[in-house]
Amino acid sequence: MASDVTKAPDFSNRYSNYFALASGLYDFRLLFGLQHRSGPSEDGDLKVEYFQGIFLSPQEAVVLSAMLSDEIKAYEKRFGSIPRLAEPKPEPAQAQADEIVPSGDGGKPN
Repeated sequence: MASDVTKAPDFSNRYSNYFALASGLYDFRLLFGLQHRSGPSEDGDLKVEYFQGIFLSPQEAVVLSAMLSDEIKAYEKRFGSIPRLAEPKPEPAQAQADEIVPSGDGGKPN
């Protein structure tokens, strides 16, 4: 781990309630965004606006996965089980390496 860690001048925190994942031979891509209704009522179409993409090497993705898993276990030990969201089920023809698989409640790959 780096011994001198600082934040870049343009560092910022953002809330995301939607994410998507994609992978290729040499990297993993994480997209973060906000999901919201397009209209004033619950009948409006769901819209997603991505605001950040992050690329990771496969090795970094494995480390991120392990760290996130450990953090979730620690959270659930302190606060109780986290309710699970429905996971999208891409059709076999859609599950190609370079397609984006979104989070949330049944979104379709882009």
